[in-house]
Amino acid sequence: MILRDGLINQVLDPVNGKLVWEVQLPDDEIDLATDTQRVYTMALFQVSAYDLNDGRLLWTSEELPDHSTYYLHSEGEKLHLREVSRWEIYALDVRTGTLLSRYSLLTGNKFALLAQLPQFDLRTTTGVLQAVDRTTQQPLWTADVGKTR
Repeated sequence: MILRDGLINQVLDPVNGKLVWEVQLPDDEIDLATDTQRVYTMALFQVSAYDLNDGRLLWTSEELPDHSTYYLHSEGEKLHLREVSRWEIYALDVRTGTLLSRYSLLTGNKFALLAQLPQFDLRTTTGVLQAVDRTTQQPLWTADVGKTR
């Protein structure tokens, strides 16, 4: 179990609740993710990976471009970072922190891809939600959802 207490991340034994290890983080930690082997933190425009069992620092990524806000999501052998303002996704190798891929969720007309469903894509831009046929790429419907916050 992982607890965040201010600028300290603590890993507790889920059976007895005792502290296994803790790490002091920079004062601008943004996000945290975990898998069965590692704990990932996002701070100072870099991702760091710690061994889940002993807290040993495994790697720290290169500084990410465009000093922006990123959110982490661990999935299999990849750690995904979602860049908030430009709708980009970065994928890092969970073992090394090496950048594997980077792609944009923005479509040609500046809509951001929210979801890919079997028959249509769901896209958004400020105040608008739109469903687009996956085959024809024609809008099926558009909804005014007000300004995003």
